[in-house]
Amino acid sequence: MTITNEKIDEVLANILDYICKNPLIFVSETDIHSLVMDGLMKIPELSRLYPTNYTIGLNNYGKPSNQRYNTLRVHKEYGHYDMPRSRSDLVILSVKDVNKIVDPLNLRTLNNKSGWIVPEYIFEFGTEKSAGSERIFRGHLNNDIKKTKKSKKKGYVIHIQRNICKSRGTELAKNRSKYEGYSNVIKKALIGVDTNIRILVIIVDIGNEGRVIGKEGKVKIFKNGKFTGINKNKVKDEIKKILRG
Repeated sequence: MTITNEKIDEVLANILDYICKNPLIFVSETDIHSLVMDGLMKIPELSRLYPTNYTIGLNNYGKPSNQRYNTLRVHKEYGHYDMPRSRSDLVILSVKDVNKIVDPLNLRTLNNKSGWIVPEYIFEFGTEKSAGSERIFRGHLNNDIKKTKKSKKKGYVIHIQRNICKSRGTELAKNRSKYEGYSNVIKKALIGVDTNIRILVIIVDIGNEGRVIGKEGKVKIFKNGKFTGINKNKVKDEIKKILRG
């Protein structure tokens, strides 16, 4: 029932590598959530059901049955007890905490907001559609970090941005300035960040009929203070390095 960081890192690396090689595979962030959730559900410890503390009803003696409803450990849009109106993209709950659930609709250990479980793992995602300007990107990234800091074991902040390379003129200069701004935001965010949090930001260039981008898409990963171009055959290895720290 115990899941290791290595198993999760392996699943994430495989899926993110797949996305980088097929950048048109998602329309929005939710597609990425689904791909990651599907991958996590293939881990044996996460694919099975676990009992909650919510009875299925009365037994033949008119008393609460000892039989309980079951649930999974992986959930989407799970809430935070100390962050009103805030939810995480994906979480993994511990078996011990699942066993304490008494709220059948929100999967909380109490029938109020203080009953939200603190997850073992928290995953936050972002795309170019939820980023935009440097200011918006900063707000999104910092909010994601704030939420992942709550995880008991490990938090993941993963942003994948696609960049359509339209021209080499003003468009290229504009994008360069934008990503330089992003680099500064990431560098500041990494200062003093908890050791149990991994921040992974990826840019995938996409070509078009006016400009060819070789090797299915040129991938840049933020590492060592800047976005660095990565050979398509080494993307998964680079992702693993960052996830494992």
